[in-house]
Amino acid sequence: MRASEIVMYGVVLGICGLILNLTSTTSPNWRTVRNISGEQSDLVLQQGIWDICWNIMKKGQKDMLCTRQDQNYFNSQIIEVAQWMMVASLGATMVGLIVVLGAHSCLERLRWLIAGLGGFIVICSGAAAIIPAAWYAYLLNDIPSPSTDIRLGHCIVLGCVGGFMEVLSGFIIFVGFCRGSCCQKHKERHESTAPQSIGNPRPFRTISKENNVPYVRDSLRDDDDVL
Repeated sequence: MRASEIVMYGVVLGICGLILNLTSTTSPNWRTVRNISGEQSDLVLQQGIWDICWNIMKKGQKDMLCTRQDQNYFNSQIIEVAQWMMVASLGATMVGLIVVLGAHSCLERLRWLIAGLGGFIVICSGAAAIIPAAWYAYLLNDIPSPSTDIRLGHCIVLGCVGGFMEVLSGFIIFVGFCRGSCCQKHKERHESTAPQSIGNPRPFRTISKENNVPYVRDSLRDDDDVL
């Protein structure tokens, strides 16, 4: 497999991780809270890092009402850290992928170096997405909540999976960078050690159309000159 194909596989994987992290960042389902005192038994509270939504049953149908009125929840340190890190992860992923894709339009000597830099940025962005998701899951029951029935939301899973995919994407791109650099050095070394082309000192002998015997007039003339 060529180095460019390896890099393209890494880019596709990084785009998939970016989509998962974007869903995890914007969706209000980092955790769900049930059995809230003073509320309906079937009411479900979904909490994210940017919004809080209530799932309310009205006339046999679920209705979602989103609000940011729970200041105790949003004032938690983990929420503020998660907001900044998830946004930074999304931005870094896009920058890294753009750098990798833009490396193909650069000079051949700088192409793989720029691609490796983009892969390193993607690795850092994946780590920046895993840290807040894992930290939130660790402090799941310590964050202020109106009930003790707290369950992990699917956005935590999406954030961890997306971050892992971005780390793997950056690693694949970095492998492609190493392979491309080795191939380029091998090519330059082969070109520097290749022998120079030797010109033909004498023209090819012509063949007589009458008896198919090659003319030796030029060679005999050369021998006479030597003598």
